[in-house]
Amino acid sequence: MQQVTNNGESYTLHQISKKTSVGIIDSGILAEHSDLLSSLGSHMKNFVPKGGFNNEEDEEKGEAGYIIDKMGHGTEVAGQITANGNILGVAPGVTINIYRVFGERLSKAEWISEAIKKSEGG
Repeated sequence: MQQVTNNGESYTLHQISKKTSVGIIDSGILAEHSDLLSSLGSHMKNFVPKGGFNNEEDEEKGEAGYIIDKMGHGTEVAGQITANGNILGVAPGVTINIYRVFGERLSKAEWISEAIKKSEGG
């Protein structure tokens, strides 16, 4: 990260605001992660329906507010964007909105398409 940010100098180039939001369309997030907690926005939605991919994921209940990351990928992406702990993301301080489109392993194009539409302006 030191090389990517020129020893942190890139963080001084642009003032990042909480008014800036990034929609993350992925596997969800571990919302209690201390490096991400202060970045969570109010626009979050689960697009994985009850039963998950091809009705093969029994644990999926289809609850709109369920954004827990079962794969880890969405949390990793969120950290690369906005982590603000010992390691900083590329834009610490921005607001992230989470759109969960992966259950335990797979997604469908229509879930992703719906999430893209929902994320516009959010």
